[in-house]
Amino acid sequence: MKYIPSPNPSTGFFSASAFNQVLRDDKFGIRVDATTHWGDLSAYYFFDDYNLDAPYPSQGATVPGFAATTTGRAQLLNLSDTKALSGGTAFNEFRFSYLRNVFAPTLPKEGLGPTLASFGFTGIVPLAPQLQGVPGSHI
Repeated sequence: MKYIPSPNPSTGFFSASAFNQVLRDDKFGIRVDATTHWGDLSAYYFFDDYNLDAPYPSQGATVPGFAATTTGRAQLLNLSDTKALSGGTAFNEFRFSYLRNVFAPTLPKEGLGPTLASFGFTGIVPLAPQLQGVPGSHI
């Protein structure tokens, strides 16, 4: 029973805001435009790097002790060239875009340790044995 928190007396359900959720989200973008004899050139680059440290991850438990981290990075590159043809009555346009989005799966950082077999549960095969466990000791 030490792994199960007591419910809040007024509602009968456990709820706590004692654990911080921390999001580091670094973003920047830059755009460069130039008019040349090749046409109007444009380049745009966007970068987004984030790390979410969540005490209650959305895919996980709603009780404390199962905190997890999620990381990711998105990058976008957009290049274009627009050129007027035939005295300005027609245009030729070239565009190139590249998007890269890397998302690391949510990884638990708490609640790892004792196996299901150590609690007497036999015949259960966890999909990821390295991720099985119970809540952290701080609850």
